[in-house]
Amino acid sequence: MNAEKIWNNIIAQLSDSSEEIATVPRNSREPLWFSASIENGNLYINNATNHRPSTSLSIKRKISKSDFEKVYPYYFRLADGETNLVKEVAAISMNSAYIYALIAKFE
Repeated sequence: MNAEKIWNNIIAQLSDSSEEIATVPRNSREPLWFSASIENGNLYINNATNHRPSTSLSIKRKISKSDFEKVYPYYFRLADGETNLVKEVAAISMNSAYIYALIAKFE
């Protein structure tokens, strides 16, 4: 799948109701849960209410399609074992952990 198809799948799946999703840590950390939802056609993430441990976001975050598309290729590079990408991806988006979790769930 490509970024466009996965993005469209995420929007379609979350349009009816929000969903709680776990992050996918690349180390032995425990996954954190967050809620993903669509509001007025926009993708938002917020703290989970039904699963623990939850993220501790102070406000909900909007994830743009552009942000998603920029982070998307890094997910597969990390999955292939590249380990030196963390700082590079962090400079691109502070939402990379959530985007990775969305890709893992909806690809």
